[in-house]
Amino acid sequence: MDPFILTIIIIFVVTLIVSYLKSILRDRCLKDFDKFPVIVLLKNGKSIWGRMRLKSSGFILTYDQPYDNISHLEYGFIIYRNEFSTIFSIVRLISDLSESEKRLREIRKKVEVFKPILWLRKKTRNFFAAVRDAFVDTFSMFLGKYGAKSSLISQNQRYVKSLGTTVIDYIGNSYDPILEGLIGKRVVYEVFESETWKEYTGVLKNYSKDFLEILETEISIKLALKLRENQRKASHFNVEILKDENRITVLNKRNNSIKLILENGDVMVDPDQQIELDQDSSDSVKLMIELSEKVDVVLPRSSAVVRHLAEG
Repeated sequence: MDPFILTIIIIFVVTLIVSYLKSILRDRCLKDFDKFPVIVLLKNGKSIWGRMRLKSSGFILTYDQPYDNISHLEYGFIIYRNEFSTIFSIVRLISDLSESEKRLREIRKKVEVFKPILWLRKKTRNFFAAVRDAFVDTFSMFLGKYGAKSSLISQNQRYVKSLGTTVIDYIGNSYDPILEGLIGKRVVYEVFESETWKEYTGVLKNYSKDFLEILETEISIKLALKLRENQRKASHFNVEILKDENRITVLNKRNNSIKLILENGDVMVDPDQQIELDQDSSDSVKLMIELSEKVDVVLPRSSAVVRHLAEG
């Protein structure tokens, strides 16, 4: 076959495969959180919450109720794939799940045990990832064979090689033999926060090129709850805020205690307990609370690492 035509065919076929994979493949850690209510904590301290709708190009957080942004109503928040680096963590509060959501969570925890086809797909994915370098080298040698015969191949060799590398990366999605052997086991993982590494324990459920998925871990989550000037009442995560004249009432309807972070000191609020604060009713209200309880979490591998095996 003419080298010129062969090059055109290779570029066309590989580009087609890459485009198709980009359009359908989703991160396997994030897939476990798809359709669940989650909290996304960003590295800049901002937090957004809603029900995750995962796509190949990112995900949408749909709100339970529309948010009135004065000039318009907002129904969700979009985070694109190229913004994943801004994520600090994605948290799923286990205690806040409905019974049907808890059942779905349990099914997803054990899905590979009951579906042999997923087991086979996983083994295939790991095989391609393990032989990634060998495949790319062979691909390069194949191109080199025709490089001297076709100036077009020589000019595009780097581009075609990058396409071949991309295909393997999408199929393999960064196979790690150490993490592969720890899936389903309790581990100690470290997270870089507040300029230091902090240790936590949990069950490693999955990993991908970008993320670690940890189940049944206990971490602290700080959230800013807001009440506008014209609002008298708001409720988030079963924490109710009431504004009346010069007084703010915070009622904890959760099953666990929460920490109310105030300028003059933190206050623990037990379940069914309420705290009253003095504040001008004409002002907007912004309260910082901290939740510490069992959660599932997805963490970027750029700031989290599995470090030890743990007991239990």
